[in-house]
Amino acid sequence: MVKNYVPEIVKDETIYEVYIASLGEKWNKALAYISIKFGIDIKEVIKFKKNPRKLLFAGNAVEVFALRNELGDRGIEVKIEPEFKYDIFDDIQTGAQNHWS
Repeated sequence: MVKNYVPEIVKDETIYEVYIASLGEKWNKALAYISIKFGIDIKEVIKFKKNPRKLLFAGNAVEVFALRNELGDRGIEVKIEPEFKYDIFDDIQTGAQNHWS
């Protein structure tokens, strides 16, 4: 029997806050990307380099998961609060187990 499986990340109603932890070696390209992605003036974006406690984004788990991966692909590390427990491999494994059990 096949069950309908709704991943935990989809059911999570927590609002997570995303901060820049590291812009990586190519920080100037990272700042330009953030400016374009979020429509923020470059002068404001530079503040992320100077202040790691400056909030970049707040959203639900699905949005934050996608953003973390997108920024990570560009060498930008983020800090997420509260603690973000979702990893792509955990969710795939759990989904497969729940789907076929």
